[in-house]
Amino acid sequence: MSALNRITTVLICLLFAGQVWSQETKTFELKTGEKIKGTVVGTDEETGILTVETTYGLVTISPETLVVDSVAVLLKSGEILRGSLLHQNSERMIIQSKLGVLTLSRQEIERVDYLNVTPNQPAVKQLGGGSEKFSFANERQIDVFYDPTGNVLGQNVVYVSGLSWGIGATENLQITSRWADYIQGDFNFRPKIQIHKSGNVDLERSLAIGFDMHARWDSRRYKWHEYQLTAREVSTYNPTVTTGNTKTVYYYDFAPIGTDIILPNPIYYYSNQSGDIINDEVTHLKASRTRYYEVFAAYTLSKMRSEMKGHTAHTIGVSIGKSETAPDLMPRVYYAVGLDVRPNLIVNFEVFWDEYYRESWWDQEYGEKRITIKEPEKPFPLHFDLGFILATDDNFRVGLHYQPLWLAIYLKY
Repeated sequence: MSALNRITTVLICLLFAGQVWSQETKTFELKTGEKIKGTVVGTDEETGILTVETTYGLVTISPETLVVDSVAVLLKSGEILRGSLLHQNSERMIIQSKLGVLTLSRQEIERVDYLNVTPNQPAVKQLGGGSEKFSFANERQIDVFYDPTGNVLGQNVVYVSGLSWGIGATENLQITSRWADYIQGDFNFRPKIQIHKSGNVDLERSLAIGFDMHARWDSRRYKWHEYQLTAREVSTYNPTVTTGNTKTVYYYDFAPIGTDIILPNPIYYYSNQSGDIINDEVTHLKASRTRYYEVFAAYTLSKMRSEMKGHTAHTIGVSIGKSETAPDLMPRVYYAVGLDVRPNLIVNFEVFWDEYYRESWWDQEYGEKRITIKEPEKPFPLHFDLGFILATDDNFRVGLHYQPLWLAIYLKY
């Protein structure tokens, strides 16, 4: 008896036992490429032919015409089972393996990979270009852009990017560091520990905490400054002659945290014709490199999408930073979602509240003039990011996103 006939026989036996088809809507995939959605209303005991009620009437489906998926199942125990998927629901998965027909509780399943039917394909290792069904993308993201998730690197996994590197020290502890800052003598590291992980292949929850430390941090956070000043009106034709009129003018800036701002002119003047400020010099004394500390926590909930097409991961997190050059505590709250589009492609969206973050367009929009007659508007501290991560092979990842730095490239081993 061929392998296909054995699978068909087992499938028919399961049908007779009433273990597979319940009174709920299911999707049947045929070898012809057709997909039929409906409810099984009857089974022929001799042939195993199904009678399915659809929105367009009753149809009959022969078990031999159904697509039987080849899967590799990674259990939480570390065991890997491989075989043909006979049935799955919210509680269990039934596969035909070389060990026989196995019924697996979904609570014990870590990951399911849908494989191309090739004899030598390694189990639990599919990187795009295969079946449209998959449980997880190639990796669980440890960060969405630059904010942490509840996930950590797998044990002994190493990555190197254009800015940083990291290693999975244990099953629940990773250590990362920005090597690009080593050039300026900034010794830094960011450990993250996963303190909770639960769920199964359908719904997974993880919680992680950690901190970030820099010995010689170059400020990447910004503080809003705004002052009211008094300016005297002068004649356009003779700037040394004042008219006696005065008005309130404003100084504003979004400067790196710890910057000393010096307004060297005790008196400011504006033209009675154009209204422009004549002497608007400002001196910025940027803070020297200093120690910086940050603590963070992140919770990630990852849920299987319909029809086994990857997961959608939702992350909420908070971080609080502190530089020794300023008294400010700098909080950041964020929500991010990562969508597994294909096994090798994840699309990310993030929204975050951060009063100490400056958009890249701010200098271009407002230029160098910081003293104006018009009262300035403090930038609204709600920010967005959108991008993707693409795995081109087992090791190489590339991504793009809206916020700088815009290009992400890294190797993972």
